[in-house]
Amino acid sequence: ALEDDLAKLAESRSSIDGLVAGQVEKLAEGRDILKRALESDLNTIKEVISGQSEKLAEDRGQLSKALETDLQSVNGLISDHMNRLAADRSTLSQALEEDLAKLAESRSSIDGLVTGQVEKLAEGRDILKRALESDLNTIKSVISDQSEKLAEDRSILSKALEDDLAKLAESRSSIDGLVAGQVE
Repeated sequence: ALEDDLAKLAESRSSIDGLVAGQVEKLAEGRDILKRALESDLNTIKEVISGQSEKLAEDRGQLSKALETDLQSVNGLISDHMNRLAADRSTLSQALEEDLAKLAESRSSIDGLVTGQVEKLAEGRDILKRALESDLNTIKSVISDQSEKLAEDRSILSKALEDDLAKLAESRSSIDGLVAGQVE
């Protein structure tokens, strides 16, 4: 009877060893499958990150082009304004020279002419001042609009980046959960 029990015990032990070996094999296969799945997921994540990086670079390039275009537009406005000022200055200089020539020719009416010229100068200065203020206000408005547009574009870009990072964190959390579930 003891020999029968020992034989049964040896047989049970052999059966248990076989089951353990089978489980170890299954665990190794499961580990290998999990490893391949993780590598695939990591490659997918790397591709997504690479795609987002390319998109960010593209968006940055477009933003740079838009900024450059806007700066060229502002520079053009400033250049036009400077040309207009130079032309107005030239016109004003010519008018003054003509008036001074008239003053030299007719000394008898100097007082009347001086009074008239002072009024014309005041009007010209006022007109020029209003034109300058109007042009400066236009330039300030254009710069303000561009600053707001830049802030909005920067906000959109930041939001897209935050969304992408949140999705990446969710994917990683999901993968970590799957790995933790497989390990347990």
